[in-house]
Amino acid sequence: MKYLKNILIFAAFMLSLNFLFIEEIKADSGGDLTVVEMVSPKIIPGSTIVPIEIKIDAKENSMTEFMKVQLEMRWNSGVVQYYDMADNGEGGDKVSGDRIFTTLISVDSSLGENKAIVNIGWQNSSISYPVEFVITTQQFPTLFLISDVEFIGYENLENLVGFIKTEINGTPFEVTKEDINVSLYDSKGNLVDISLTAKNRVGHNQDYEFFITSSKYIEDDFRIDSNLQMDFFGKYYESPMQQVSVYKGKTNTNIVLGFMLAFSAIIAGFLIYMLKVWKGLSRPHGFLLNSDRDFVVDFSAIKRNLIMKVMYKNKLLSRELKKYGLEGLNLQFYGSHIIVSVTDKTQSTIRLNSRPISESSIIQNESSIGFDGKLFFVNCSEEQLGFPVQSLTASEAV
Repeated sequence: MKYLKNILIFAAFMLSLNFLFIEEIKADSGGDLTVVEMVSPKIIPGSTIVPIEIKIDAKENSMTEFMKVQLEMRWNSGVVQYYDMADNGEGGDKVSGDRIFTTLISVDSSLGENKAIVNIGWQNSSISYPVEFVITTQQFPTLFLISDVEFIGYENLENLVGFIKTEINGTPFEVTKEDINVSLYDSKGNLVDISLTAKNRVGHNQDYEFFITSSKYIEDDFRIDSNLQMDFFGKYYESPMQQVSVYKGKTNTNIVLGFMLAFSAIIAGFLIYMLKVWKGLSRPHGFLLNSDRDFVVDFSAIKRNLIMKVMYKNKLLSRELKKYGLEGLNLQFYGSHIIVSVTDKTQSTIRLNSRPISESSIIQNESSIGFDGKLFFVNCSEEQLGFPVQSLTASEAV
């Protein structure tokens, strides 16, 4: 029933639009008054992007959320454009649900009168009712807003935050301070008082370039909104709003200090990680026996300098093993096994358990290593020595 009631109400609203007439844009239907009016200026600058705002008032304003509103722009140059209008707080619409439908249009470069036809209909329906307006395009002053730049030579202006320039088609056009609307907001959104100072006509109220200064120093980020609101040849003109946001970076000292702290933290983290990895490495372990199974050396007892202990904690290099007759090989130690790798410098054929090896191989149990007529046995741990061994000196081993 509620849905049927809404349909009947909207049908009555649509019938009322049949009585619309262009000048007053009103419809009178049995005491029900429907008003469609253009809120945005009907005189706009050519070759710009401006918002077109249409307000729709009816007896049952709750029905506006079901409307489909479209704008048809017929420029006097012959160009026709179509736009969807919305009351959703997006795409140029200021407030959602205020019955003001908005769209942003790209204004034609031609000057003079143009037709704006607003077609109002029901969503998902092909029926619509047109309302016609006249929009005039002409050349107006353009405002340029600049901020976050260095104004060399004007350091005497305290709390300088921005700069404004006005022109028409590239030609400077003088305006008064009262013609310029400027709003300055701090990082918290609070409005800050400003002053305008003429650049070229110092001390005068009229110029085409102005400096913007704030009433207090703004340390953090800020935003400036500005446009022209003026009488132009007997017609009120409001230019599109310009907006500049300034994000203040930290001083160079703070940046360098922050970078150094971050870099130090990364280095410290890396060193802690490397120390943890280093502590987890195994030290040399196991035994080397000759072909008669006589003891040659306990790998954990080999004397090494501090650099070798730190840089190669879990490795014995070929040059360290050379005096024990085991050359051309590097040994890398893990908890339960040893990795044997052949060095690039050796020309000998290395055999592990009677099989030639050219790359890395693993020793987990007692294994034989032979090359150049020599034979050795390598054990990973004392438990693998199932028999007593005879201790030899290093000189006897070679």
